[in-house]
Amino acid sequence: MDFTEILAAFGIPLSISGLIGLFINVIITTVAIIIADKIIAHEIEGKHAFIMAFVAYFVTPLLLTGLALVNIVLPSVAVLYIIPLVVWIGLGEILLKADFKAKLIVAVLAFVIYAALTAIGIPAMMYNLIPF
Repeated sequence: MDFTEILAAFGIPLSISGLIGLFINVIITTVAIIIADKIIAHEIEGKHAFIMAFVAYFVTPLLLTGLALVNIVLPSVAVLYIIPLVVWIGLGEILLKADFKAKLIVAVLAFVIYAALTAIGIPAMMYNLIPF
């Protein structure tokens, strides 16, 4: 398995259509973070929400790729849910301004949306629409 196959296996798109789909995921998650924060904490800036979503969509697959490259095998539950959740909570702690409980709620909600969008597979749908 070469490096590009590993990146593709962990959700990093290697095509223009995949990147467009990933960008759509980032925008949807950003809007969800802003809405959740407006209801819960009232203190997040749009750019922080965008940075949080953008970084999470790239850090998680890169972290999983790094673990795969050093032959660390994790259960599928950890790969699909635990590691991404930890990434979202960590980014929420770093980028959100609120008390711990509010940050945790917003980060977990963002993770749930991330997991749902990952399951839907918007980048793959975009590849069917724009095959390059």
